[in-house]
Amino acid sequence: MAARPKKMIRLRSMDGRDFVVEAKAAMSSETIMRMMEDGHSSLCIPVAGVKAHTLAKVVEYWTTRPTATLKGSDRKGDDGDALRELAKWEEKFVSIDLEALFELEDAAYLLEDGPLIELTVRAALTGIRY
Repeated sequence: MAARPKKMIRLRSMDGRDFVVEAKAAMSSETIMRMMEDGHSSLCIPVAGVKAHTLAKVVEYWTTRPTATLKGSDRKGDDGDALRELAKWEEKFVSIDLEALFELEDAAYLLEDGPLIELTVRAALTGIRY
């Protein structure tokens, strides 16, 4: 039996650049999920307020982030190696200048992507030096 083709959606940044991403990956965003449920998935979904370079970073997050099984609020996973890999990936992912990090944080809030919000807020708080 042949594998089904993956459902892809097109997202458009506020400055007109299109990004084609697997629908399953974009479902991390509550905003995108609602738009898809409302029948917008066959169209190009506008991502208002997010510039192309920031949307590219969001798409990178959705498509390349490793996964780890986390249990409970103490974030103890059943696979320490996977958690270390995730932490290392996240640290590298947010190793960007503060302006880009704040734009990424704003995009995470606009897209209502909880894990990305958590990561960017944590990175911003640890990156600000007084």
